[in-house]
Amino acid sequence: DLTSNVSNPPVYAYHFLWGTGWETGSSPIPPPYDLKLGAAHSVDTAFFLGDEVSFYAMLTFTEENRTGREALTDAIMSYVASFARTGEPGSARPGLPEWEPWDNAADGGKCILFNVKGDMLDITMSHEEYTRSSVMESMKLNVPEPLYSEAMTYMQGMSSWILEDGD
Repeated sequence: DLTSNVSNPPVYAYHFLWGTGWETGSSPIPPPYDLKLGAAHSVDTAFFLGDEVSFYAMLTFTEENRTGREALTDAIMSYVASFARTGEPGSARPGLPEWEPWDNAADGGKCILFNVKGDMLDITMSHEEYTRSSVMESMKLNVPEPLYSEAMTYMQGMSSWILEDGD
């Protein structure tokens, strides 16, 4: 693991959650894409680069979710700028939480969570270490049918390692 060797630089991880809507059952993304797309692979790129013309942005960025997503974009870009200047994302600017490096200790910081609730930023450090089995369990508990079954069928066709037990 990259953090086991003290001579390696710190590792900063994040979990991009904008669009998931798991806690409330509703996503800031408009139907029919809302819970089907969620925080899909690479959608965070638009937030890291301030890109409002990507295909994903054209499908999901609306006037209704503008305030929250622009606040999240500004915050993420502040962390990136701080990282580029100093090699550490830190707290980027006053009012934003510290983005701590990965800590192997059980109660250590693991990754920063990027999200919004309505129009308000929801950025926190997580101490939870995600494993394949914990992600699969979370999907089972939080993804409604028939979407869960559709996702499982898709993943079974993609790769068997996704569905294997263990971490």
